[in-house]
Amino acid sequence: MRVGVASVYSPGVRGGAEFLADGLCNALQRAGHCVHRIIHPFSYASIADAVRSMDVWESQDLAPYQGGGIDLMIGLKWPAYLIGHPVATAWLLHQHRPAYDLFGTPFGFSAHDPAALALRARIEAADANAFARMRAVFTISQRVSDRLAASLGKTSTPLYHPPDSADQFWNAPSAPFILVPSRLESLKRQDLLLDGLAQCRQAVNAVIVGEGGMRSELMKKKEKL
Repeated sequence: MRVGVASVYSPGVRGGAEFLADGLCNALQRAGHCVHRIIHPFSYASIADAVRSMDVWESQDLAPYQGGGIDLMIGLKWPAYLIGHPVATAWLLHQHRPAYDLFGTPFGFSAHDPAALALRARIEAADANAFARMRAVFTISQRVSDRLAASLGKTSTPLYHPPDSADQFWNAPSAPFILVPSRLESLKRQDLLLDGLAQCRQAVNAVIVGEGGMRSELMKKKEKL
């Protein structure tokens, strides 16, 4: 089978979403399928950036080319799963959270911005249409399925993925520290861990692994502990 895997990426950023997409493509190839990776850069720095990215994906329709030589399209992240294809499914990492569960918070769209409200309404309508036409909708966790049901009333199936390089994992006694591997961004909340460590009555070791825009701020916060 010829399978398309559609997702977005931020140039220079490599995290869990990219590892998952790589793992999916590799697994499909090992199963004997021909994989077409369809990606496009995405920026959420502004409402205008999100609008442009949505325009790009909604304008991509492979149906006139007999599906573009692809038998099945798998969409991963917003707005990549909006791509037009006659046989589509989704393995949803998450919806565009600023328009949903993060709406009205410091991490989401402002409830007082007309442009943000207009884009939010467009996203909700486009998502509902996309998920309605799909053969099946899977998510990466029960939490994502719960969010999808709460926001759009769409039923989905959680399909948990193995960690990257799962074949290299092994069992061993636990080490005496907390490991926090993630991108260093405000939404990942590593700062809350540091706040918690500062309140501990005895020494607790933690190792934060990753890169991102919050690195220097987290380093400064660590020095104050």
